Amino acid sequence: MKKRIDLPMQVRSASFVPETVNAEAHTVEMVWSTGATVRRRDWMSGQSYDEILSMDPAHVRLGRLNGGAPLLNSHQASALDDVIGVVERAWVTPGANGYEGWATVRFSQREDVAPIFKDVQDGILRNVSVAYTVHRYEITEERGKVPVWRAVDWSPLELSAVPIGADPGAGFRSTEPKTNPCEIIHTRGAEMSDQTNPPAEVATDSAANTTIPQATQPKGTEMPDPVVPTEDTASRPVETRSLPLAKPDDASSLGRTTTMEDVETRIKQALATERKRLADIYDAQEKLKVDRSFADKLVKEGVGLDDARRSLIDEAAKRSGEIQNHVITIGQDEKTTRNAAVENALLHRFDPTNHKLTDAAREWRGLTLLEMARTFLEKDNHRVTNGLSRHELATRALHTTSDFPTILANVANKTLRNAYETAPRTFQPFCRQVTANDFKAMTRVQLGEAPALDKVNEGGEYKRGPMGEGKESYRVETYGKIISISRQVLVNDDLNAFTRIPQLFGVAAASHWLEKSSHRLVI
Repeated sequence: MKKRIDLPMQVRSASFVPETVNAEAHTVEMVWSTGATVRRRDWMSGQSYDEILSMDPAHVRLGRLNGGAPLLNSHQASALDDVIGVVERAWVTPGANGYEGWATVRFSQREDVAPIFKDVQDGILRNVSVAYTVHRYEITEERGKVPVWRAVDWSPLELSAVPIGADPGAGFRSTEPKTNPCEIIHTRGAEMSDQTNPPAEVATDSAANTTIPQATQPKGTEMPDPVVPTEDTASRPVETRSLPLAKPDDASSLGRTTTMEDVETRIKQALATERKRLADIYDAQEKLKVDRSFADKLVKEGVGLDDARRSLIDEAAKRSGEIQNHVITIGQDEKTTRNAAVENALLHRFDPTNHKLTDAAREWRGLTLLEMARTFLEKDNHRVTNGLSRHELATRALHTTSDFPTILANVANKTLRNAYETAPRTFQPFCRQVTANDFKAMTRVQLGEAPALDKVNEGGEYKRGPMGEGKESYRVETYGKIISISRQVLVNDDLNAFTRIPQLFGVAAASHWLEKSSHRLVI
């Protein structure tokens, strides 16, 4: 007999192989499945069964693992930080007791992942859990024995590093967990042929002394494995979830067999109730203007609708009492402000009369050029400068991507420009400033003196006179000079190299070369 049902993802425990750790490549091998038998509970009928994963290579779909499946932290997948590595390669190989599933995983080199990889390397963290979905089961049932569900078509989805062996009951928690279609093939023994409707397992509520059908967990809830009592656990209380007790008028229903239709009806009712709870919680969260994360927490904790509403109201009242001030500032960022302060401190040191010291520049006022260079190296490039000699520090400061060389260049340019603009200019009364679009020669007409005016008698005529003119040709030329400044300038704290020398160049360009060139035209 064949039928198709939807099943959620399952998880199983596995283990790292610390001896295969490659510290340089951040890789390690793991055994993610040996196909061992695991006792589970049928989420539709509530009956226990033994699950066996067939490790026949033809029965295992490795596409997801070999396609770059993630290595997660304890099956958490709500944020990018939950991914701690990636599956490099997965394969099935013969082992001591049959086929085994192996994989090579590579850990991320993020700082928060380093302690996890260190524990794996030291053999402290050994447990791994594999999440998988089953596409086809072959079920064998025999009288007096637990049914055996053999997965003959299944897919491992992801691997997780976990503190202890994976507990299926602590699997993926989401508002609506994904399921996958699974084909069920029943194979019954001869003695089971007359049992078409095996009775469901029942549990007894000692407090009410009432026999209750074992609750079937609907889709969207956790699926714990049955707890087998041992000497250590027999006396411990076990937390369970069950359906509400039947009403007195429904007592007759307790004696009948739970059918598949009953199970499906309960599942649909439970899903409808859960969806309504989620919708109402998030609707209240939006209306009360509460952070989405607070509502997510209530959903994950399974808080009832009434309690969730009260919690949302309390949270909204708490936040409404807080005064929220929105301040918008417009200005320069920290680096721009710092660079301007250093420039001002250097210019004030050169010419305190024309460059007044700003408040931001006061902390740089007493520093030498070498001390400023050290600060920029440490802040901009995050380099440790302890132990460097003065010459090494100066060399790195002038050959770096920090803003310090740019600041020195700005100081030199401003000094040069100020000197050029303040130099006396005697040619301006008889010269006119024009613009040039390129470097080609340009010609301008120069008018001469106008002729003397002649007297015009009564009834006489006006005479024509000549107008003197000339022309001058000019073009834009490029002039310049390079002066080398070595690291000794920083070591000696010689600010004049960046201020006095550019000032002399500015004065020379304005007073000597420009003056001589302009006066040469009229002499």
